Amino acid sequence: MQISISEAIEILKSDSENLKKIMEYYGVNILKNKSKCPFHNDKHPSLSIKGGKYKCFTSTCGESGDLIDFIRHKEGLTVLDSVKKAIEILGLNYTIEKTKLDKLKEWIEKNNATWYADESFKLEDVYFYHDKDDLPVLARIKYKNTDTGKKQFSQANIVDCGDYYKLDYKTEKINLIYNMPRVIKSIQENKDIFLVEGEKDALNLQRIGFTATTCREINSVNNNVLSPLINSKLIVIHDNDEAGRIHLNNIKKRLLPITKSFKVPFIKEIHFEKDTKQDISDFIEEKFNEGLTSKDIRNLIIDIINRTLDQNNIHELQQDSKGVYKTFVKEVEGEQIETKIYLTNFNVISLVRVENIDTDEEMVEFVIKNNLNETRKIKARSNKLFLDPKSFNSFMNMGFFFDGKPKDLNMLKAWVNKYFLIEKRNEYLITGIREIDNKKMLVTPSGALLENGSIDKNYKADNHLTLIDFNDTERLTKKQCNELQKHLFNWNTAKNCYNVIGSLVANMFNSLYRQSQGINVHVTSYVGESGSGKSFTIDNITRPLLNLDNDTMVFSSIMPHGLLRALNDTYLTTIIDEVKPSQAGEYKRQLLSNTIRSITGESTVVKGTQNQGFKTYKYNSSLIIAGEEILDETALKNRCNIVWFSCNDMTDEHIEHGNYFITKQGKSALKSLGMEIYLHILKYWDSDKLIKTLEGIENTFKNDKKLHPRIQATFNNTMLGYIVIKTVIKSIGGNTDGIEDEEIVSKLIYQNLKENVLDGEYATKQIYDEILEAIDDLASGIGQYAIVEGVHYKQDSLYLKFDFKAIYPVLESYYKSRGKILKLDLKTFTGMITKSKYIEGENKDYYKVVKLDGKSRRCYFLSKEKLKGLDMQTLVPSNEIESETEWEEI
Repeated sequence: MQISISEAIEILKSDSENLKKIMEYYGVNILKNKSKCPFHNDKHPSLSIKGGKYKCFTSTCGESGDLIDFIRHKEGLTVLDSVKKAIEILGLNYTIEKTKLDKLKEWIEKNNATWYADESFKLEDVYFYHDKDDLPVLARIKYKNTDTGKKQFSQANIVDCGDYYKLDYKTEKINLIYNMPRVIKSIQENKDIFLVEGEKDALNLQRIGFTATTCREINSVNNNVLSPLINSKLIVIHDNDEAGRIHLNNIKKRLLPITKSFKVPFIKEIHFEKDTKQDISDFIEEKFNEGLTSKDIRNLIIDIINRTLDQNNIHELQQDSKGVYKTFVKEVEGEQIETKIYLTNFNVISLVRVENIDTDEEMVEFVIKNNLNETRKIKARSNKLFLDPKSFNSFMNMGFFFDGKPKDLNMLKAWVNKYFLIEKRNEYLITGIREIDNKKMLVTPSGALLENGSIDKNYKADNHLTLIDFNDTERLTKKQCNELQKHLFNWNTAKNCYNVIGSLVANMFNSLYRQSQGINVHVTSYVGESGSGKSFTIDNITRPLLNLDNDTMVFSSIMPHGLLRALNDTYLTTIIDEVKPSQAGEYKRQLLSNTIRSITGESTVVKGTQNQGFKTYKYNSSLIIAGEEILDETALKNRCNIVWFSCNDMTDEHIEHGNYFITKQGKSALKSLGMEIYLHILKYWDSDKLIKTLEGIENTFKNDKKLHPRIQATFNNTMLGYIVIKTVIKSIGGNTDGIEDEEIVSKLIYQNLKENVLDGEYATKQIYDEILEAIDDLASGIGQYAIVEGVHYKQDSLYLKFDFKAIYPVLESYYKSRGKILKLDLKTFTGMITKSKYIEGENKDYYKVVKLDGKSRRCYFLSKEKLKGLDMQTLVPSNEIESETEWEEI
């Protein structure tokens, strides 16, 4: 079958797989649309093959093109011979017949290779215009300066000289629409016609199966030139610049009255992306590069067209410069009269629907522009915005209004959703490491960090409380890593550095920790005097490593609901600074106590909502607190890794190492390290591996005395953090010689827990132990808070005999005078004491009548031997706790 060159090229390019077949013919090995570039000595695949085109991404090569370009480059052939070679390779049953037009194009390529007025403009393409009888009548030659991107055109009439065509530059240029024969045929077949701004756009649309046209000087041509478009179903695609918008308005004035239907589709990638000057050709190219086929792109565009308003349809709402209106048609004396009833003074620009998967709520982003050219972007719940006219108008300001009935608002809602919806996406509330659509990712407000280091912006969290953004964070280099590790564990004492860094990395595991343990990781508490380094640790170590960009919460200004929201909305870390319980009211102290308990437990809170429903809040976040006061409640301390900072520890050497983290390079490196740790977790960890690793840590680093389970968990978590950060540094190729080995670090963590959590002991005290120690303190005093022997208790060599009923009022007054609360009531306290190790025998053995202050009182008999483990120097003076010499050696 004989065809022309242009027909052959169109056939060859219509199937994007043809390029791959030709490349494989020349020995190119393609794997996942990538290969080594055959045009330079390529050691790693740098050639991308998508959508029937190839491109080398090395700066020294940069070769790109289609299958014809590939053969021309490989063989050094002309376009004609390259087309013949492609047909031969693919085994197609075509022979090339060189037409007079083919010969004219070859002549132009040879003799008009540069623009006559400036040789820096090189020939890019030649477009031939045909009349209604399919005869070529005009040549439009395109030139481009590859350095500046600017374009120039030359135009000439085509003269038929019998055996050949020639160009006539002198006579007045014929003006007509491009691709006229195909346009006329498509109109007869009731097919859509695309009107675009240039021939390249028209050819690219034709390449994927549409009929498209353009027209030179369309704003000024006479009506005869546009007459072929009468009764067409016209689709106008304009460029996203001011010239494109002016061009659209002029087209609308001229063609809207003569067309059967008139649609102006708004394509998100062209018309709604900021600072972009994309056109339809860029859009098609981009989709090919994403791996879509011609059919895929065609279907994508058809879907957009189907959701585009036909501006000639009087049965639909329409909009003009005055606003959105509905049309009434009335027949008067045999003539149909159209009347516009305006519902708004604004035009609808776009609608975005966002469904929050975590809250099951839908938000809309509704953009409108009024007749004063003012733009308003409304972000609201869809069920609130379109509830009724009053509610709708409450979202307007002085420059916007809706003047319609409820049924008109429903009509507007359906109309906006059908024709102006440019995006419908899912969004999330909770930030942190999550598994969504079978992919593990770290969801942030700016997109999701994937294990390969890329950011997927299809997964975002609508969360302004926990700000974390990896878009500008670069991967950590070996050089950065080696410099960073010199300072990472040397900005304070070794004990503090390893406990802080280990706990911070443990915080990064919080999502997986919740999956495996059902609770959050331990609370990390920074305690110390003013100027001891707490604020430095938060601002220059904690936040950069965790990549947290939001402000730290201040304890004195925390509101309960705000704190609950912050802890519910993230699996990441929440930081509370300036924690000073003694200066806060009882309500705030109780809020802190309950928060710590809930975070390290399995608590939920149910609150009512305005619409008489309810909402469940969970304590999803891990927690870091900082302040000058240590927690004084044993049950809270047991849930923490408390790191104590002191001004005495701020040596010149520590300050010098700390100064590195204040620099731009230091903060950047620490943020990059934090991202590398998150990527390591995403790639290599799951809840099962976490459980096994924590069990392995507990079995490997055993202490000679058993720890309380919560404190043991804190040790395991902190040790895990150390192990992971060392592994990540090694994986980058960093030097770990300056990092202490596991045995030393394990002792530093144990030592910190012993000194700051256990107050120097391995065993953890219960609340009733603290009350017994308080009774001992009062037994040594005088005055209104004194507990007196013979009045409140008696003793012998074996037992202390307490009348707790008489003692408790004194205790309560004593605690109240110090701004504290007695955490157990009398009944609970005595119930716990009877089950403790301090009581021996049956009820009749430990609860007996004793004479106190001349009266018979029932007293509890507590073993002095068993009480030796407590700090009760007044009542049990023989109690001298032996020191643990092992810890003195660390």
